[in-house]
Amino acid sequence: MNRSIKISIVQFVVLLVLASCAFIIANFYLSYTDAVTELGKKIVKESSGRVIERTENLLLSTVAFNHLTSGTAQAVIEDRQIASRHEDVWKAFWEITRMDIPLESVYIGTSHGEFIQTRRYPKMATRVIIKSGSSRSETIIERDENYRPLNQTRTIPPNQDYDPRERAWYRNTGREKRNYWTGPYVFSSTKMLGITGSLPLLDRSGAIIAVAAVDIPLEFLSDFIRDQKITENSRAFIVNEKYELIAYPEKSKVVKKSVDGNLTLATVHDVEEGWLPQAHVQSQHRQRFLATVDGKTLIVNVINLPERIGLDWRIIITTPYDDLFSGVLRSLLTSVLIAILIVIVSIAVAYHFSSRITKPIARLADMTGEIKDFNLDNFRGVRSGIREVTQLSNSLMTTVNGLKAFRKYVPADLVRELIRVGQDAKLGGEAAEVSMFFSDIEGFTSISERMNPEELMVHISEYLDELSRVIMQERGTIDKYIGDSIMAFWGAPSRMESPEIHACRAALACQARLRDLNKRWSDAGKPVLKTRIGLNSGMVIVGNLGSTERLNYTIIGDEVNLASRLEGINKEYGTYIIAAENLYEKTRGHFFYRFLDIVAVKGKVQGVKIYELMGHHDQVAEERKRYAGRFESALDHFFQKDFGAAESILMELQQDDRSDASVNLYLERIASIKKAPGAISADWAGCTVMTHK
Repeated sequence: MNRSIKISIVQFVVLLVLASCAFIIANFYLSYTDAVTELGKKIVKESSGRVIERTENLLLSTVAFNHLTSGTAQAVIEDRQIASRHEDVWKAFWEITRMDIPLESVYIGTSHGEFIQTRRYPKMATRVIIKSGSSRSETIIERDENYRPLNQTRTIPPNQDYDPRERAWYRNTGREKRNYWTGPYVFSSTKMLGITGSLPLLDRSGAIIAVAAVDIPLEFLSDFIRDQKITENSRAFIVNEKYELIAYPEKSKVVKKSVDGNLTLATVHDVEEGWLPQAHVQSQHRQRFLATVDGKTLIVNVINLPERIGLDWRIIITTPYDDLFSGVLRSLLTSVLIAILIVIVSIAVAYHFSSRITKPIARLADMTGEIKDFNLDNFRGVRSGIREVTQLSNSLMTTVNGLKAFRKYVPADLVRELIRVGQDAKLGGEAAEVSMFFSDIEGFTSISERMNPEELMVHISEYLDELSRVIMQERGTIDKYIGDSIMAFWGAPSRMESPEIHACRAALACQARLRDLNKRWSDAGKPVLKTRIGLNSGMVIVGNLGSTERLNYTIIGDEVNLASRLEGINKEYGTYIIAAENLYEKTRGHFFYRFLDIVAVKGKVQGVKIYELMGHHDQVAEERKRYAGRFESALDHFFQKDFGAAESILMELQQDDRSDASVNLYLERIASIKKAPGAISADWAGCTVMTHK
């Protein structure tokens, strides 16, 4: 089987590229698998270090605040001046609560049962419990962020059940000067789960005179842990020695209701995810290991909090093994896709170079086919590095440009038909049924007298261009321009269905377009143009008329002459579109007409009915339709010689519209008949014989 050079080149390039890509992909996979494994371990280790570092910083910041608060309040407490100087302690605490640190409140409880507090939640406020002898008072002031009071100072009897010395954070604090931590519990003021970090304040003898404390809501730890993701599916959580969840990415799972309805911390066994208990159990013995849970391999890292913090907590980070190696798989897949892309590009490049000769020639063949069909738009020359192809392309483009110019003088459908049948244009014609269109500008002579030739030529050229576009959009063939007049027809050289419909639509569209043009011309100070249109449909001779050296493709016949005469008759009736009876009968189901008269144009004896084309049925106002109906009723009386009834209706119409020239015309005719009633013979049919064009 013989193959073309193009196919052989493409096959060779594809095989070469496939072999190269396979070697590169295999080398990539073998080289990077081990490297990614080590890199994964390093990333997990570094990420784990960041988690423990940030967690440590978060907790140690509370230790620093405890030292700060203890120093602030030491003098006030030693001198037993809480009643007079608690405002100083409040202000010092207030600056701490405004910092961007997750604190619920900062406070001090004394060995005498007194209490000073600044809190964020549930509302920012300051609180003090003062003891004087056996009596105690409690004061709470809600404040804004700038320490301004938001309400009146409220001094209320203290909660007799609240004694700071009985609280776990106070009892948990020893005499050693270090930070102490409570277990998780529910804060009394906000019902939030959290822990309290405390620090003892000692007198000179080493006895505890007060305890400074900071409340930390645990949900802040959960928010922090949630944001420390190593991979998309990695999880980090913090547990204590009781298997309780201190922090978890989904903080709603950290708490649960106990049997008695109180909130308490959930344990690792309360979480629905089965990997969590197993990972926690194995973390008791190893700091880093692989665990298989539910068929998935997890990389588990366990980090104990530093002893200096004083909490027996551990941070456990689990990362699915596939998460780390999914990058390798994606890279491998990307490499395969790139290889496929390279193969595709190689095929395209090989195909391009092998087609450099055949493709331009094939394009030139397509161009000649388009020229044969006389489709001359959107032509572009063929670019090629081959000189002969470029020369042929330039020659064809010259031919196309010449034909485009020729198309402006000769109907494109006619040339297309001559090319299709392969015959020369010759004298002669054939009978065909077509629809005709004649237009002329009203009062053109007076308009031309008011304009200089250059302005007149520009003005009329714009008019002819706009109306010609409308006609051609309705697939009309423009026969010729006779001064300011346009002659067009439908149904030849290409046959079409319902040419009379296209003719009517073109006439109405021309008048609509002219209204828009006249508004623009009037605003620009140019003369407005009104055009009269005559329409007809019938059998004519269509073909080439002229000499053997110069031909004109046109139509001739009585129906053509009638359409031309109807254009001029418009001025007798004050109308702008008149259609003959033939066209009316074929289109009255689509358009609304008004019967005007029975006329015999100049040179004819036989009269024909003529109609005014008023518009599409659904576009003519009902009032105009009723007016036209009354007019036609008057004409029925007129042609039946009931001139009195006709005159009565016409007089009413004249009152409604004095500008209707057709009404005035018939009133004049009736007046003439009344002056010379003997002029009406027995066989009078009402036909109007036109004596001028």
